[in-house]
Amino acid sequence: MAEENRESLGEILVRKKVIDQDILNIALSDYQVKGGKFEDVLAQAVFVPEETVARALAEKLGIRFVDIRKTEVDIKTAKKFSSDQIPRWGILPFKEDDRTVHIIFADPSFDVRVQVERYVRKRFRKEMAAYCAQRSEVEIKISEIYDEFSYERTVDHYIEEALRYEKQANMANVAIFPLLESLIDEAISQRATDLHFVDDGISFRLFVRQDGGFHHRRSLPAPLKQKLSSAVKQKAGMDAGDRIHAQDGHFSHFFGGNMVNIRVSAIPLVNSGESIVLRILDETRVAFDLDTLGFFEGHLRVIKRILEKPYGLILVTGPTGSGKTTTLYSIINYLRPARNSILTIEDPVEYSLPFVRQVQVNARAGRVPDKILRAFLRHDPDIILVGEIRDSETAEVTIQAAETGHLVLSTLHTNNSPSALLRLRDLGVSDMSLCYSLHLVISQRLVKRICDNCRKEYRLSGFEASYVSEAGFDPDAAFYRGEGCNACKGTGYRGVDIVYEILAVDEYDYEKIKSAQTATEVLEFAEEKGYQPMRQNGLKKAIEGITTVREVIRTCG
Repeated sequence: MAEENRESLGEILVRKKVIDQDILNIALSDYQVKGGKFEDVLAQAVFVPEETVARALAEKLGIRFVDIRKTEVDIKTAKKFSSDQIPRWGILPFKEDDRTVHIIFADPSFDVRVQVERYVRKRFRKEMAAYCAQRSEVEIKISEIYDEFSYERTVDHYIEEALRYEKQANMANVAIFPLLESLIDEAISQRATDLHFVDDGISFRLFVRQDGGFHHRRSLPAPLKQKLSSAVKQKAGMDAGDRIHAQDGHFSHFFGGNMVNIRVSAIPLVNSGESIVLRILDETRVAFDLDTLGFFEGHLRVIKRILEKPYGLILVTGPTGSGKTTTLYSIINYLRPARNSILTIEDPVEYSLPFVRQVQVNARAGRVPDKILRAFLRHDPDIILVGEIRDSETAEVTIQAAETGHLVLSTLHTNNSPSALLRLRDLGVSDMSLCYSLHLVISQRLVKRICDNCRKEYRLSGFEASYVSEAGFDPDAAFYRGEGCNACKGTGYRGVDIVYEILAVDEYDYEKIKSAQTATEVLEFAEEKGYQPMRQNGLKKAIEGITTVREVIRTCG
């Protein structure tokens, strides 16, 4: 058995500057009240990413951490353990040599390791090498390998059961809710961010948003569409019988030992059809870490320097689904929420943030952004997050807050950073307020990341070469793409990254901003400030092998 580090898990995280001593003290206080496992308190109460906790736990226990997504698993070794041992111990045997069986643990506690080590010595007459990985990733990998725990097989089973109940004309189809839960489990296990149930009046299909791409997952039997629609709406607190009005709701789903938030939207379609979208908000998959978000080092220094200012407005712009919320939450996390009074008004609240007081917009209850913002100013805030500046009333109060000693974060829907200045003008913000309140605009999009497992170098040709040349890059340089493999399911992509542009503004820019009245003049002002268009930063990432030229063209134009 490996020798354990004398440092506690919390001390390791403090030493690595993941958390500070104040956060550790709060986590320990919560742990004394709640009980359970301290690593769960760290992940849930103070929002330390699951992977970070697992790496620190591995260091404490003196075992190696492995990224299970990049680890080859020998199926023969894995299946030498029985199907009841695997979930009971939470293990994934992944390779075997002459002397050792190598095993990944979801829960590498001393007692579990002792049990498994005794079994390995008795069954294989070999030593055991223990490894640690993210618990959710271990459970997903187990489900992919062991047929008995396959999500796909489970879905197929419940579809058959549900159809059998339908044929019996049984109104209480008890297989519908298990079917829905297994479809959600399947989507989460595939790292999907959205699950689409589409009934177009002709077919009933299931699509997923995975790694930024939209994929058909399966066609579902038409007799189940109304029952599944009702089941989703019941779980989400919506009117199950209403198929003619747009509705929104939400519910929590238990997966892999964690609660996953599911946001639901339903809209009616022609031909008596319906579209229901489930947005999967899995807190174990997101790390609100500004340093790892995808900004280049020089730009990251600019952003952090501006965040040191105690007041002003910082905007993140981009279309829906461009990662704006993740960027804003990462900024909040960087600003040490345990040491600042932070309030947010959002529509909707996507993730619950530790130490942050979050308010959900509710027009019926009078909780609208401009009214809540005025109330926030009486709550002694240091930092305020406004989900989106949509109208002149919200813009007015947002600027007022930024001008009266508060740091305000918000979003706008604009195509690029310079356009944010014109948009704020349209909302009634004066040039003086723009200069003295607005400090930074980040405009961003999401691109698919090339799969690390099958990345290959290639030479550009045709339109891609022309595009790169026009942007001022060498089209004969080495670029990369994914060839497709089992890890990325043949797509060549795995995960997403941001492409972005930033524009920093200060009070010395008043005269220039005042004279820049057209889009062209604002762009010229931005270029004087060192602004680089989004596609420039995107192509830099393509050269580094993070994404492809095709993805940059798709997102940046």
